[in-house]
Amino acid sequence: MALSVKFYGTRGQIMSVSRDRMIYGGHTSCITLKDNGDMLIFDAGFGISKLASTLMREENVKSGGHDYHILLTHFHWDHIQGLQYFNPIYFKGNNIHVYSPFARTEVCQVLNLLLDGSYTPFNGLDSLPCQWHFHQLSDETENKIGPYSISYHPTVHVGPCYAYRIEHENGVVAFATDHDAVTSEVNESLVRWAKGADVLIHEAMFTPTEYSRHIDLGHSSFLSAIENAKKIDAPLTLLTHHAPLRGDAELSEHERYLEKLINTKDRKLSFAREGVTYPVRDEDDE
Repeated sequence: MALSVKFYGTRGQIMSVSRDRMIYGGHTSCITLKDNGDMLIFDAGFGISKLASTLMREENVKSGGHDYHILLTHFHWDHIQGLQYFNPIYFKGNNIHVYSPFARTEVCQVLNLLLDGSYTPFNGLDSLPCQWHFHQLSDETENKIGPYSISYHPTVHVGPCYAYRIEHENGVVAFATDHDAVTSEVNESLVRWAKGADVLIHEAMFTPTEYSRHIDLGHSSFLSAIENAKKIDAPLTLLTHHAPLRGDAELSEHERYLEKLINTKDRKLSFAREGVTYPVRDEDDE
């Protein structure tokens, strides 16, 4: 199996599952990157519960002894709230590895708050049967998880948030959610950092009109996102973090318009669809 990306959650802010949101999905942020046997999980919105259901079918999760690697971009609810529904945490012997540039103590504090008995039946991380492992990524040393090399870059957002670049022998993926692609030094630096990616996953929450009413919230308009996509020039760009109430018909309409602005023979753009697997490289490129 080639290196591939799969979306288990594509929405921003709140989960929004309804009949008119079946194509692009309604769960909050969760994305996997997987090769033959090694998987990375990006963010733990409610989409991670869908991933957990898949793992329960495909692996003997209850037996323990599995390692799961979760990279967090930041701590807003739509990126961590699904963690309590990630089934492997309930079985002894499973190892949950959590990675971010944030200090380990800060990550533990936030996740203990999430699981402190106020919002769930559990009383902190240590009350769960799994084993937790917290890893602080560094820009001074090489960050490796199995076959993946990882670097990170700050985004333009309300509060600290990080984009990730993952390098693997079978491709490169840049993942920048919760990022305002408005002209800035941070954005220009992020564009340079992301160049060379085979797949760019980029935030695109607002229409230009909506963006004018939500400046400084740390989210991109469609047009600023595709300007970044043009500069980065990845063969495939997947726009995500869809506005929670935007239905399939509206997203399809915007997608057709944006494709005309950016698509070429060698460069394609799509809105991310929940449940769809995207190869990082075409088989012909391998």
